[in-house]
Amino acid sequence: MGAAWTETVVYNMSMSNVPNVQDEEPKVQIPINRVGFKNIRIPAGKMLLNGLEIFFIPRFHISVDLPKDKRGVHASRIYGIVSEIVKEYWGKNVELEEIGEEIAKELLKAHPYSSKAYVVIESSAYYKAEAPITKSTSYERFKIYVKVKAYRNSKSIKYFGVEVEGLTACPCAREVVKKAFPGADTTHMQRSRAKVILRLFGDTRIDLVDLLDIVKSSFSSPLYSYLKRTDEAKVVIDALESPKFAEDTLREIVEKIAQRWIDLPDDSEIYVSVESKESLHPQDIVAFIKLKLSDARNLLNKRV
Repeated sequence: MGAAWTETVVYNMSMSNVPNVQDEEPKVQIPINRVGFKNIRIPAGKMLLNGLEIFFIPRFHISVDLPKDKRGVHASRIYGIVSEIVKEYWGKNVELEEIGEEIAKELLKAHPYSSKAYVVIESSAYYKAEAPITKSTSYERFKIYVKVKAYRNSKSIKYFGVEVEGLTACPCAREVVKKAFPGADTTHMQRSRAKVILRLFGDTRIDLVDLLDIVKSSFSSPLYSYLKRTDEAKVVIDALESPKFAEDTLREIVEKIAQRWIDLPDDSEIYVSVESKESLHPQDIVAFIKLKLSDARNLLNKRV
């Protein structure tokens, strides 16, 4: 009886009679910087991100600002926008920041009272790797980060980056071993993680695959999930021939970014962190840098 009565009320209710409580004036009139959804997960299926075929389920954090005379945000509009835009890009060759910008643009359309929209996209993804000798195939995980700050009356600001794991071989221990034990050439190795974020303005874009390759190539060696014995030996030798501190990896990433994207505006910013999971110590080493691209270019030019 109760269920039938509820259904009758719902079916007979005209949407024009449904109150928009969100549009009421709040008792306490204070503007809110950000309000929205955190951790929206929507299967995105297969996409070609800058030519790299991946399967991924992105996580979205979406918000807008709220003026002091609005009681609440129209939350259903937020989820609907994200869902529809993600569906539009299924199976297509896209740039992830393009999805973020499209979501931000639609958020401002759907929330005319807001002056800013914020979109954060985080996702694990996988690239195809081949072992150095046997060419055995594996799929290696990395993370993608996109953040878009869109403004109604000015250009957007974007943050775009990746997080990748690699192998580093300690150069200090190698030299000590060679000195203390003549004829020996070895060192300790550790798995390291590098996270790189670029702050971009307006319509500036970078290539995901290129950024991924820069980070992978800045370790002593990439990591592989599937290695046979000859592959393992080759990875060890490659890492030993390119020993690096966490600091070396960080600086090399900055250098390669500055060299690869010579057309990026000087006010673009680079954020790099490298964490080394130390094998000889119970504690880990962390290195971090934040600098404008103009500063990186000046430092590199002075070195030449």
